[in-house]
Amino acid sequence: MHWGAIEEDAQGYPVPHEAARRIPGGFAWSSLPRHACDHGGGPTVEPQTDADFLANGPRLDLGMAAFRAMIVAAGGNPLVPPAWLGELELIDATAAGDLARMELLLHGGVAVDAARFGRSAITAALHGKRLELVSWLLARGARPSRWSEGATREVVHWLFRRPRSLQGWERVFEELVVAGIDLRGRAGGDAVLFAEDPRIVARLLTLGATPSPRYASGSTALHCACARGPWHHTVGGDASAIDASTKLVALLVAAGAELDAVARDGHTAVRGAVESGHVAALRLLLDAGAAHSLAPMPAYLKQFGKPFATPVERARELARDPVKAPLAAEMVRMLDEASRR
Repeated sequence: MHWGAIEEDAQGYPVPHEAARRIPGGFAWSSLPRHACDHGGGPTVEPQTDADFLANGPRLDLGMAAFRAMIVAAGGNPLVPPAWLGELELIDATAAGDLARMELLLHGGVAVDAARFGRSAITAALHGKRLELVSWLLARGARPSRWSEGATREVVHWLFRRPRSLQGWERVFEELVVAGIDLRGRAGGDAVLFAEDPRIVARLLTLGATPSPRYASGSTALHCACARGPWHHTVGGDASAIDASTKLVALLVAAGAELDAVARDGHTAVRGAVESGHVAALRLLLDAGAAHSLAPMPAYLKQFGKPFATPVERARELARDPVKAPLAAEMVRMLDEASRR
């Protein structure tokens, strides 16, 4: 019997091999979206033999009930399940917060760092906002040094994208640092992008994180910090938020962040500071030597043949707005002064 021989029906959903349809209990194939079968090479998953399935586990996440039925259909012993099923059980138990079951599985020899379908017990605990289980798993031998870069990035995403909603996340972060999480690569860059707290960014930088990580849009952490000025829709007149972003800009500049990085929309950090009315950030950038007149043409504007405004030109445009005029006029003065140096 072959597992995972997938075709698509008229709606784009995967259709199993005829033999797979006869498995006891069946599968809810119609509920599987197209991307469930797309592993980067298109919507087809290579056929899998019984022996490979039992030894290495499934290639698609169909759920625990389906896997148990497939083990029987493939000739496996349901009383002595393959090791990979225990790994999935651990992830499932962690997601459910079932500590007794987790204890039993680890006592039975399941690897605490096991990962399947891009998930591990650690990520399952973070997904469920169960930080006490992250600490529990680390205390029982989970080691970030054994994780792939993708797994480390997944942990960083769950931890740093939701810090305000995760009580005790800073404590867990420090526990991960003690356990040896590697933040020198893309994972550390992601953390710098997501963290808005200067204290946390300072800690990340001391751990080797880059000060110039980029989003797919080309925006860097410096772009993001400079954009959080008083005119930003999420900041407004929040003095504490503006103060935090100013400290973050100073921290990134001192750490050697790329001052003149250009995003895909043609914006630099200087342009971002001007757009958001962030006078303090603009001053820090200019004092550090950032280009004050750089205005690369974004690709989406080239077709119109219209020149892209320089930061000082944009500041003069903003100065026409009575509400923005005071800050805009100050930025015009600073940019003109920088041009005369």
